[in-house]
Amino acid sequence: MDTNPKTYLALGDSYTIGTFVEVNETFPAQTVNMMRELKKNSGSGYYCHYAGWTTKNLVNALNNQPPRHIYSIVSLLIGVNNQYQGKSLNQYKNEFADLLNRPFFTLVIIRKKFLYYPFLIIA
Repeated sequence: MDTNPKTYLALGDSYTIGTFVEVNETFPAQTVNMMRELKKNSGSGYYCHYAGWTTKNLVNALNNQPPRHIYSIVSLLIGVNNQYQGKSLNQYKNEFADLLNRPFFTLVIIRKKFLYYPFLIIA
């Protein structure tokens, strides 16, 4: 049985923060609770998310302050603000691909219906 603490990295925008919902109802909080229920010995997480962020904002934040290790679970919920702010689909595709190619990703689970990446697990 694996007893090493599992770590969680939540990246994104207001979908990640859970704007207008209770803290325990946010996606990151539900993920940590699920890890605990599954007895995955969840350790502390690192969250990098702000309301209104586009993929470019997240790319810049991670370039300025990259995570310091590999995480057991990473969620990436970003892109709605690219669309809302009228950013091009090509910009989104390029920046999203850049985010997926970061060394701290081991598995990516995305919950967005409009993604074009056929290799992702759509939850």
